[in-house]
Amino acid sequence: MLFRWNDSQPSYIASNELYRAANGSLVPLTPAATQNVTQLFYNSTYYYPDRVAMLWFVGGNSSRQQSPVMELGSDGAITGGAANIWHWQSNPTDDSPSDASFPGGYTDPAGGPIYPPDNLSFAEDDYTNMTGFYVIGGSFGQNAPNLMPYSSPYEILVGNEYSQANKTWTVEMERSFTTDATQYRVQLSPGSTYYVAFAVWQGILGESADLKSVSQWYALTIGRSSIATTTSTSTSAATTTTATSTASMLTSTSTVTQTVSEVVQEIPTDAYAGMVILLIVGLIIGLVLKRRD
Repeated sequence: MLFRWNDSQPSYIASNELYRAANGSLVPLTPAATQNVTQLFYNSTYYYPDRVAMLWFVGGNSSRQQSPVMELGSDGAITGGAANIWHWQSNPTDDSPSDASFPGGYTDPAGGPIYPPDNLSFAEDDYTNMTGFYVIGGSFGQNAPNLMPYSSPYEILVGNEYSQANKTWTVEMERSFTTDATQYRVQLSPGSTYYVAFAVWQGILGESADLKSVSQWYALTIGRSSIATTTSTSTSAATTTTATSTASMLTSTSTVTQTVSEVVQEIPTDAYAGMVILLIVGLIIGLVLKRRD
């Protein structure tokens, strides 16, 4: 899947999340404080990473709300159903010289450090439901297992760049249609329809944690048709997967209002060795940001 959004300045800094208390002091953000905090502290030298996330709804449809909403005072639980989250962050999941924390401290169950293949950038693979927010694969030390400590935390690989010319992030995520940890990870198949939602954080504007812009849930259908592909030695049948969905407005949970001016989804895929089909969804999102007073 390919995301593109406007951002006046790329942000890789991973500062601790602070907010200004009523007495004027700066206080670390905690789950208990989220229900009262509307803006994190930031200035020209203190801000947070840029992020983008795609949520795949995996709960029963009867529990799906109009938009994914975090449970105030929680560590990231949502108020209805459950979702698999593909979550790219400019720090620590981006293999860039600007990301000093890459790859984020993942370990095997014994506590040994593990790395993504070829040190590629990746998206954090998360699960949220009405009781909490969880990282799915790997561990963060010998005594800190995630939901599936023997499963790879690097299922979702990423390519990305920031354009200084047009002040735009482009982030592409790639994952196989099927995986392990099926109780937490969405399983994809051509011809099926899924509910998806999107979130964007602009770190330079003081956005982090639950202070972000989110969309409503949208229906996304994966189709499949055959096309002819020519190589230097032979012509073979490849698989093209497409998805269609429309979006008109992103509503903000903080002080940012974001309007989606364009969403285009084109998903070309190839049949890779081992018959693993990789999903690439084209989502080109033009965002117009307006700060509220």
